[in-house]
Amino acid sequence: MEMTKVMFINGKIFTSNIEKKYANAMIIQNGNIEWIGNQEEIQDFEDVVIDLKGRRVLPGIIDAHMHPLLLANFS
Repeated sequence: MEMTKVMFINGKIFTSNIEKKYANAMIIQNGNIEWIGNQEEIQDFEDVVIDLKGRRVLPGIIDAHMHPLLLANFS
């Protein structure tokens, strides 16, 4: 069963990619990240859109040595 896609926009999404540490949008489907990038790249998205209003998104599993609270406050 295919579930609705959800696009999160206007966020500060930590990617863990050393070349591009943050994105501002991502698409989730069936609990998995399907796409991550800049919301300007997406045209005509017809499913659910959630505005993060500038909030940060961090991975659910993160290296304990990264101090998640410090990472969440880092700009």
